[in-house]
Amino acid sequence: MEQNKTGSSAEASAKAGRYLKYAIGEIILVVIGILIALQVNNWNENRKDRKKELTVLSQIKEDYNSNLKQLDEKIDIRKKAIISSKWLLSYIDGNPTLSKDSILIHLGKSGYAATFDPINQQLMGSEILSYIRNDKLKHMLSSWSSEVVQVTEEEQDWNQFKDDVRTPFLVKQNVIRNLIDMAWNNDEILITFTDQNATKTKVEIGKSKSQIDYESIIKIPEFESILAFGISRNAVANVQSMTLRQRILEILEIVDQEINELSNE
Repeated sequence: MEQNKTGSSAEASAKAGRYLKYAIGEIILVVIGILIALQVNNWNENRKDRKKELTVLSQIKEDYNSNLKQLDEKIDIRKKAIISSKWLLSYIDGNPTLSKDSILIHLGKSGYAATFDPINQQLMGSEILSYIRNDKLKHMLSSWSSEVVQVTEEEQDWNQFKDDVRTPFLVKQNVIRNLIDMAWNNDEILITFTDQNATKTKVEIGKSKSQIDYESIIKIPEFESILAFGISRNAVANVQSMTLRQRILEILEIVDQEINELSNE
């Protein structure tokens, strides 16, 4: 009897051991299954994030290429304004090689006012930036708005001065009608303040019947100051624009690198 009890006890112990091993094995399999599921889920989420990052980077590339093109156009407009303003100053100073017949066209161009209006401002302040992994690129995009301000403030100064000083001066000298008439009939000037299709539209104003002495007008001392201010503001805006241009190129270079890496993953 004693041996039977001992045998039964050993058999029960062995069964308990087998059940315990089985239970532990089941637990391990469940844990492994959960870990695999989590890993697969993380992989899927990462894949979705990388796909979203690629979309964001592609949009940034498109936007900043557009910004670069627009900025170059504004730089060119300011250069033309500076060239015409210097031409007028040279005429005022008595340069004998300059033609009196060109005064009106340079008077018009010297009043060019470029306004840089970049796209993608809202994107830079949104949660979309969280999809970008490159910290340097994140910082450059986040500081973009403050760098744009350095250019737009110079533009605003010149535009405000034009409204407050230059335009009233030219109105007083009865020059505005002829300037506007010339602008609507000169495609080169027209596209600086309208879109490319505006050259198909002509607004007929006609020239003033008054005899206007442009040479005498530009030689009024006040106008020299107006020209000097315009040259200064446009030159400073272009210096700031070149710095901003370099920043755009740096952003585009990093974006291209990130897109290439994502495409090869």
